Amino acid sequence: MPRSAFIIGGTGQIGIAAAARLLNDGWRVKLNHTGKRPPQNIPAGATLTAFDRKDTDAIRSALGSGVDAVIDAMAFNGDDAIQLTALRGLYGRLVVISSASVYQDAQGRSLETAATIGLPEFAAPCSETDDTVAPGPRSYSSGKVERPVKWLAGYTFTL
Repeated sequence: MPRSAFIIGGTGQIGIAAAARLLNDGWRVKLNHTGKRPPQNIPAGATLTAFDRKDTDAIRSALGSGVDAVIDAMAFNGDDAIQLTALRGLYGRLVVISSASVYQDAQGRSLETAATIGLPEFAAPCSETDDTVAPGPRSYSSGKVERPVKWLAGYTFTL
């Protein structure tokens, strides 16, 4: 039986690219979108479901009896992480996609500070172990870095 994936934010650029790759590798893929506008460029073979990303019951329903992987391209803060970990019995793997705006260089420059102190300079592609902006709800970037430690305790992260 093919593996299955559910992609939250599945009709955006990252979601479509991930879906196309998974489908090419023989996965069954379900894409979530907000329903606010008609999705475009959906890879053949993917199925669609529309609901608000914040609706935990809708995500639970979309996961059905479970999937091999949940890929979330729309998680923005610690509340989203808490929501996903609460559903952990319904997926085998969880991938939460961030953005380059969470990283800062050795001088503390990030994409958010580019207009005031210049663009960040990185020696190599960023990885999960590189410096990030300070966590918290202050901005888009800091909200994506926010870590709900008590909910993530006991998780093993592999890169």
